[in-house]
Amino acid sequence: MENVYVMVYGTLKRDYHNHSYMIVAQGKFIDTAKSSSANYEMVGIGDSFPGLIGGESYFSGEVFEVPISGITNVLDYLEGYPLMYDRGFISVTLDSTNENIDALVYYLTEDSIQRLNRITKDSYKLKLENNCYTWK
Repeated sequence: MENVYVMVYGTLKRDYHNHSYMIVAQGKFIDTAKSSSANYEMVGIGDSFPGLIGGESYFSGEVFEVPISGITNVLDYLEGYPLMYDRGFISVTLDSTNENIDALVYYLTEDSIQRLNRITKDSYKLKLENNCYTWK
């Protein structure tokens, strides 16, 4: 079975309330990481969870190696793919080795950006330091 690197930046991270979905998806933690390019902005859906949209910043998170079945049967369900979030591969830089890898990330769809009235840049969980977003 093929595995894919998945970078998570919100509630799927270790020690967060949705990490149990990553466990069910059989995700294996690889490293913490940062997007390799500054093409993103992180927003909060209220204070509940974050989303990525286009912008001019980096974002940080955690990389897991996940079987394709874990993505399609577990993570896609949690992320509301393809209606709430879409997904695609981006280059990320692993913190421990500075190695660049391609990882799957979920980002808000245009439709969900238009529909959601709780998108905010002022969430107390959203931190922007050194042009890099982190969900705390």
